[in-house]
Amino acid sequence: MKTNPDGSRPFKARLVIKGYEQMNIGDTFAPVAKLASLPMILALEALNGWEIDHMDVVTAFLNSPVNDDIYMVFPEGIDWLDPGKPASMTVCKLNKALSGLKEAPRLLYEEIDRFLLSAGFRKSVNDPNPYLSSDCDLILLLYVDDLLLTTKGRTWINTTKARLHCRYKINDLGPARKFLGLEIDQLPNQYIQLHQQPFILKVLQRLNMQEGNKVHTPMESQRRKVAPKDNDKLIDQREYQSLVGSLMYVAVGTRPDLAFAISVLSKYNSKPTTDHLLATKRVLRYLKETSGMALVYGSVDKLIGYTDSDFAGDLNDRKSTSGYVCTLAGAAVLWKSKKQSLVSLSSTEAEYIACSEAIREGIWLRRLHHEITHRKLNAISQSLQLVLSDS
Repeated sequence: MKTNPDGSRPFKARLVIKGYEQMNIGDTFAPVAKLASLPMILALEALNGWEIDHMDVVTAFLNSPVNDDIYMVFPEGIDWLDPGKPASMTVCKLNKALSGLKEAPRLLYEEIDRFLLSAGFRKSVNDPNPYLSSDCDLILLLYVDDLLLTTKGRTWINTTKARLHCRYKINDLGPARKFLGLEIDQLPNQYIQLHQQPFILKVLQRLNMQEGNKVHTPMESQRRKVAPKDNDKLIDQREYQSLVGSLMYVAVGTRPDLAFAISVLSKYNSKPTTDHLLATKRVLRYLKETSGMALVYGSVDKLIGYTDSDFAGDLNDRKSTSGYVCTLAGAAVLWKSKKQSLVSLSSTEAEYIACSEAIREGIWLRRLHHEITHRKLNAISQSLQLVLSDS
């Protein structure tokens, strides 16, 4: 380990606590913004010409006071604090949260939540972490220590930044270009493009698939997966789960065209075979062909939902699969593909189940849209225009 010129240890070596040894743990969960809220805000930004900036809280957990009595043993390498006492014989009481502490995310959320509420913001009633300011129509999207600020005036963004700088040490990253691994490109004529091309290329490089053959579909249309048999050759479970996890983040982030394929492949995480691995590599080959695809927002302000389902598509339990996508400003803002929890007796019943799920999400989107914009959608989509695809 490197030392400072005076022989002391670097400060960053003391910023981690062994949370896996922690006892008497309180609440550890911390709510974050629903991922669909980001495309919704970007779509509204493109439609209304809003400004959007990105900020990051530095050493965020150190801003959170610890209310309970939590003691920790000094880590190795800082015996210099008191040469007469070994580090293993000394404990310290935490006044601030540290990285690795189980409660740290929760404490950080409570601290920032108190500050934002005292600063005149109010929580969205439809999503726990967008904060709205009624006096300047400003939206603050919070995701742990990342913040997005958006409004129709640059003055209000600068004023809010100054207030945040007075309370926290924050990196001002300027106009939003990347958030949670999602690339945000602001195009001419107020169009916004959302994609994950750098992440996709990184995954392809990690798996040595840069030179793989390209395909035009993520999964063979006639190929139905069945549960592995006893004589099937199993592969490394961690490797398969890591691959499916990477693809799943792409599917939930910006690629609704992968939703069904990843929904099918993730069912075999506990017992993957070589056949399943080949199917996941086909998805990678498809991504190589379509890595430049993106969601582009900026068209008509209309909320439209599309829903569809198959009938008894799973050969193992004869359950159907529901799928829906909701679009705003010309691109998808919310989508999902999921196997139904019950066995449908007809294709009509399967369609009704899928339609019910789509309508519930559409109502939530409509309420969030109304809360942000203070107006209802136009008449054609006020009750959510829903399109049922032919099975």
